[in-house]
Amino acid sequence: MSEEQKRELEDCYGQIEFLTIELGNTKAALERANQEIEEQQATIQFLEEQIEQGAIYDENYIDSEATAKLLGVKIRTIRKYNNEGKLTARKYTKTGRLYFPLKQVLRLRREKFRHWASFE
Repeated sequence: MSEEQKRELEDCYGQIEFLTIELGNTKAALERANQEIEEQQATIQFLEEQIEQGAIYDENYIDSEATAKLLGVKIRTIRKYNNEGKLTARKYTKTGRLYFPLKQVLRLRREKFRHWASFE
C-alpha cells in the first residue's frame, strides 16, 4: 500500500470516528428532547384533568380567537359551533366579542378532535 493510500485510509477512519461521535451526540439530544416532550404532555394532561374537575380555572374564559387556535379551526367555525350549541359563549356587550369557558373548549377538543392526540 502506498503512502498516499495510507493517508487516505487514515482520513477515512478519522471521518468515520468524527461521524460516530456526532451520531452519538445527536441521539443523546434527541432522547433529551423526547423526554422533555413526554414531561410536557404529562403536565398538559394533568392541567386538563384539573380544569375538567373544576379545581382550577373554573370560571376562566377565552375569546373566539384563542378558542379557534386551540381547536385548530377558523373563527367563523367557532361562531357556527356557538350557534349549533356545541359551545356556549358569553357576549361582552361593549365590544360584542364572544368568550367561551376554557373547560368547555378543552372538552370539545378532546371529544371532537380525538385524532389530535397523535400530534401532541
